[in-house]
Amino acid sequence: MLSRHWLVLALLLAPALASADDDEVMNHPVFVAAHPDMYWRQLGQEALKAGDAREAYGHFRKSAGYADKASQAMVAEMLWNGSGVSQDRPLAYAWMDLAGERGYRDLVVAREKYWAALTPSERERAVAVGDKVYAEFGDAVAKPRMNTELQRERRKVTGSRLGHVGSVRIPGSIDARGTHPVMDAASLGDVTQAAVLFADKYWVPELYWQWQDEMWKRGESAQGAAPRTP
Repeated sequence: MLSRHWLVLALLLAPALASADDDEVMNHPVFVAAHPDMYWRQLGQEALKAGDAREAYGHFRKSAGYADKASQAMVAEMLWNGSGVSQDRPLAYAWMDLAGERGYRDLVVAREKYWAALTPSERERAVAVGDKVYAEFGDAVAKPRMNTELQRERRKVTGSRLGHVGSVRIPGSIDARGTHPVMDAASLGDVTQAAVLFADKYWVPELYWQWQDEMWKRGESAQGAAPRTP
């Protein structure tokens, strides 16, 4: 089982190490509702806190479909421990291998710990099931899925096919998933300036992935050489 510290890191890495603007934006309901990776991850976290592991697993799996590496790691961890889902160590390894796809250090370390703990027969099955996991959740398919959401939601919120911030309008119901309250222009208020909330790095696909990479790297640097508890 991975350390509690690692689990907290995987789930809270981005907001914990974000700049003040990043943190404010990531907690803004407009941003969360328009980013399914963050939306489903947040619901997964809330379900875990409420003690509903089964519901949490379902939410993390949905977030994983939008290339969220922290959620993919949580799916792996829950499969490994049989938390909220039937225990399946080979499948858990396949998911952790997927989570480590971009080479984020902590996820790669977790993947190698999983592999070392598998029996020879489990390793064979892990390799066999991995292709199916990658076919549905790998970056090659999950990033384009997320890119489509980012582009559509940005157009919906700004009212511009080019995503121009100058014409910002908040539609009557920003959240097609139906759980966030109705938003209006006053929702921005003093909480976040539109120019910050709609900065390119939060909405333009290639910049969005760069921003996520930077936050993971900041997390790794912050940990430094601190020992990890297996």
